[in-house]
Amino acid sequence: MPDNKVKFSVVIPVYNEEKSILPLHDSLCNIMDKMRENYEIIFVNDGSQDKTRHILNGLFVKSLHLLVVNFNKNRGQSLAMQAGFDVAKGEFIITIDGDLQNDPSDIPLMFHKINQGYDVVCGWRYKRHDPRIRVFLAMLSSVIRKIVFREVIHDPGCTLRIFKKDAVKDIFLFTGTHRLFALIMSRLGYKLGEVKVIHHKRKFGNSKYSIYTKIIDGVAIFIKFCLFDMQKLMHREKRKEGWIV
Repeated sequence: MPDNKVKFSVVIPVYNEEKSILPLHDSLCNIMDKMRENYEIIFVNDGSQDKTRHILNGLFVKSLHLLVVNFNKNRGQSLAMQAGFDVAKGEFIITIDGDLQNDPSDIPLMFHKINQGYDVVCGWRYKRHDPRIRVFLAMLSSVIRKIVFREVIHDPGCTLRIFKKDAVKDIFLFTGTHRLFALIMSRLGYKLGEVKVIHHKRKFGNSKYSIYTKIIDGVAIFIKFCLFDMQKLMHREKRKEGWIV
């Protein structure tokens, strides 16, 4: 696909998601084909220790739309997302989790919202299918962020998003900053919208984030944004050691 003809780049960070890769790829292709625009699907394998890399490499040979980025070691979701942004050729970038809890069928509706004049559209998992403690912590975090940072998005933890590639062309997500994505976009002056999206129960494996990690990350987010310097994100050198495309 010529670079200038790619409309959508779907970026998917994955870590030990061997059972989810094929059904997610097939579901995405089914939805994206119906949108009748050229697209690419970018899986970023964040140093998985299961068969994720093997499955992706095998799928790469068969798929017309697939691009694979392999990390030699686990670097975290923020850097995995950034790697996807760096190689994306599309006019619009779509991010989605690799665990099948997000539903690709929501993508057309989110793109419709973009066409209403928004730069970034975020998913809102208004009926979450996660353990109650996780849902409670997410709600608590959202309330705190609304009060302290005046965040307008209901569900900043939802990875399902669509945005113009230009919105991320000059930033570099470093460790943990993927959780601040909506706040960063708002701080940079982009217009944010949201759409209620479907959320499924996790079918395979367990979440990569424990409850303890969630609590620590929540505190870290508060501290990071209180002390945030946008220059740390802007025009940062993009180191790619260990990335294999």
